Amino acid sequence: MSFQIPLAKKSTEKITGLDEHLKDVATYLKELLDAYRLFLEQLIPNYDGFINGVIQAALVHDLGKAAEGFQKFLQKNIPWEFRHEVLSLALVLSKDVIGSSDFYGFAAVLTHHKNIDDELLLRATGAKRASIFIRKIEEKQKNIARELHPYQEWLKDYLKKISLWYREPDFRAVRKFHENLLNESENTSILQPKGFKLAVARGALMAADHAVSFGVKHFLKMLHKPNFAKKPRKFQMRAGECESSLILEAPTGAGKTEAALRWALMNRKAGERLFYVLPTRASIHAMYHSLRKYFGSKHVGFIHAKALNYLFEYYDNENYEETYYKARQEKDLNLLFYKPIKVLTPYQIIKWFFGLKRFEIGFLELLGGVFIFDEIHAYDPHTTALILETMALLSRFRGRFFLMSATIPDFLLHEIKGLSSEEINCLKLDERDPTEQILLKQPRHKLIFEDCYLEDLLDKIASLAQTKKVLVVANRVEQAQKIYLRLRNDFGFAGEKEIFLLHNRFTHEDRNKKEQRIIEILQGKDLAPLKILVATQVIEVSLDISFDIMFTEIAPVDDLLQRMGRVNRYGEAENPAGIYIAMMYDKTKNPYDPFYLEKTLDNRPENGTLLSAEEASFWLKEAYRTGFSEKDRQKFETARTNFRRIIEDLRPLRGSHEEEYFSLFETYEILPISKFKFFKERLEKKEIIKAFALMVPVYRGLWHKLKKEQLLESLEDKAILAQIKYDSELGLLDEPDFFDNFL
Repeated sequence: MSFQIPLAKKSTEKITGLDEHLKDVATYLKELLDAYRLFLEQLIPNYDGFINGVIQAALVHDLGKAAEGFQKFLQKNIPWEFRHEVLSLALVLSKDVIGSSDFYGFAAVLTHHKNIDDELLLRATGAKRASIFIRKIEEKQKNIARELHPYQEWLKDYLKKISLWYREPDFRAVRKFHENLLNESENTSILQPKGFKLAVARGALMAADHAVSFGVKHFLKMLHKPNFAKKPRKFQMRAGECESSLILEAPTGAGKTEAALRWALMNRKAGERLFYVLPTRASIHAMYHSLRKYFGSKHVGFIHAKALNYLFEYYDNENYEETYYKARQEKDLNLLFYKPIKVLTPYQIIKWFFGLKRFEIGFLELLGGVFIFDEIHAYDPHTTALILETMALLSRFRGRFFLMSATIPDFLLHEIKGLSSEEINCLKLDERDPTEQILLKQPRHKLIFEDCYLEDLLDKIASLAQTKKVLVVANRVEQAQKIYLRLRNDFGFAGEKEIFLLHNRFTHEDRNKKEQRIIEILQGKDLAPLKILVATQVIEVSLDISFDIMFTEIAPVDDLLQRMGRVNRYGEAENPAGIYIAMMYDKTKNPYDPFYLEKTLDNRPENGTLLSAEEASFWLKEAYRTGFSEKDRQKFETARTNFRRIIEDLRPLRGSHEEEYFSLFETYEILPISKFKFFKERLEKKEIIKAFALMVPVYRGLWHKLKKEQLLESLEDKAILAQIKYDSELGLLDEPDFFDNFL
């Protein structure tokens, strides 16, 4: 039999026939849903009927591409003013499917590109249109139906192969279906059975379509068991034997990651995904590379807002286009519903419940998931509330959780345990075990409380830096800059050789270079004689580094303990490392709530205490015995209440609260005027990523200050130019910089 075969897509690499694409999508979708069967059949009555309807939808979802106009669009880039998914549905829709299992599959066909209330879909079907417009719409639909004629024989043959019969497209049935679906989705939450099935059907079809269009033909399900290098510790074995959600408290360096992975492998029952959740990009990158060693690069991906930038730097070579293509391919592959393991921030999970575009894919991927949350205490009250509400929701959909930290406040443990109707167990190190006893009781740090400001300790810092590698941590960027300048200028330490400065107001490019160089120096790959690193809070959960001694301004106890984690990190020193804590601070500029600082100081160990993990845990739990401050408790409860409302309001096939999601982020990006020339040069070379690597992130307070002083200007490239001084050694300075550097 000879007939013209329509194309599904056309690219420079490959021409894909429509029949091949439809079959590949159906295969991928079936493999995906089979991998999730263990969980979905518990949540969806008559699951086999439902899955058959969705697979049938995959086999027909793009039939509307077999139209002359669409094929001209593919081959000659001539615009086609119709929605192919509407034509697809018109070819196969029966008169009344509202009560049938096919309903969900047909809903997915209609919405696999656009939301149900999208204007382009409404124009194509005529749904919710006044009668005066219907005649014109019907005339357009008749003309579109004629465009099928060149491919009619192919359509007949293909439909016969999948046990369907060709007939003229029924656009009136589609209009009726669309109008019914608009009403159904408007009044149905994803928490209701019908809304849940609509979300699963649409998510599955879109996920399969995206994967196959990218070039992936089979769903990745299996994970091999990794070879752990060392004999497991007792608590790691116990974690690997637990078949329910678990909370682990264990010191830094004890081996929490291996315990988490052993737990995950025990709890992963079929093809559900493993999500490793971390608070910072730097920690995500480190874990991404670690997990690739365990499971192979094919099975592990990572996601965050700047993933493309990181991958570009990771693969960077002299050919920009080649590097960009490779980075973009990996970034896009990581976003697909494909890799079994994803390392990500909590926001990449939370966002789906704000109804971001195609949220149904993310929602489906999360179902039955195995979640590892590292450093669960490291978030502000608002984010903590969102995380806990997300966990509560996912536990209803068979999600299981492993939460770990060196120490977790009791009030937060109480909140976590109340998330699920099932008991969440706690796992701690066993004092009776000789190895675990050492981890708990062997001190790594010696606490020295100084009744002065951090700036008063510069003489002592300079003296100790002659023989030790010293970490100095200030609470504010401006303060860190001044300390750095005094140590460099007054005490003669060579800048960016003997002394370095690190904070979050460098360009992305400069900060990445600084972090990489500091790591290489401490690893012995760079021979610069580093003696002092002056930093802000960025040091708490970013670099995997270890110093000999630390001077820090007072901070909440959990932040102090994180900072201490950068000193004698692996317990390699013969004696506990000195931790000097300056107890005085500028109360008008300090970024922390005084409530937490007072609790930290009121419950501090005695001066000279040799601090073990056990004593550190006691200090934190005592400081947080009463929980959040009154102001933070209010933030927590408000965020929790509002997020519950958003979740309950989440409707399948529609968008939702995108603006509210993006309002969560308090950082803005600005281009210092001294970088403008280089920014334009890179744009002219079409080196977009390198151009935007010259941006500096700033928080809302500084942004509004610059805006009020009229020091910000919008550029055509969506960049915001800031007339403020920037120095590659010091970072962004709080001083105006006008036109002398502009040209």
